[in-house]
Amino acid sequence: MTQRKAARENQLLKVATRLFREKGYHNTSMQDIADGLGVQKASLYYYIDSKKDLLRQLLRRAASILGIQIDEIYAAALPPVQKLRRALENHAVTMMENLNLVSVYLHEYRNLSPQQLEEILATRKHYERVLGQILADGIASGEFRPVNMKMAIRAGTDAPIGPPLRRARDPSDGRRVRRAGRDSLASAPQGI
Repeated sequence: MTQRKAARENQLLKVATRLFREKGYHNTSMQDIADGLGVQKASLYYYIDSKKDLLRQLLRRAASILGIQIDEIYAAALPPVQKLRRALENHAVTMMENLNLVSVYLHEYRNLSPQQLEEILATRKHYERVLGQILADGIASGEFRPVNMKMAIRAGTDAPIGPPLRRARDPSDGRRVRRAGRDSLASAPQGI
């Protein structure tokens, strides 16, 4: 793939993400996306097969951005409490730096076929398994008290979005987002 094509595909994904978040998947037409890119509608099909294919690409990207660093964090020579803190901070920052994409993921996944959805969910399941292993390691070492793993994972992955977002105000300001995420999560491992 040429550098120019890759840049255009990235631009297409950004425009589609913004429009799907603003208007919803069903209310966004291919013409809307073409207009957002400043191209003819027919030229979109050089990059994608269909609007559903575009949604699948976006949701695959959303699922993978969270999982990119989790294996690296788990493999680090750190005690479980530091791994958990790093994983939760990474989760909050990644979510906030990609709010449009996360919003599309949370609201539009129902528009995928069952097979496509299973592909997307496999990435999330892996992410949750690794978080669960960090918790299990912490329980085994005595750093964490025994907890309901499913509830702890949900609390760690679903809760960090709101408070840091309100404090950061502008999610495009990476330093403020990271600081707000760190502040919000600083005491999370102590609660476990």
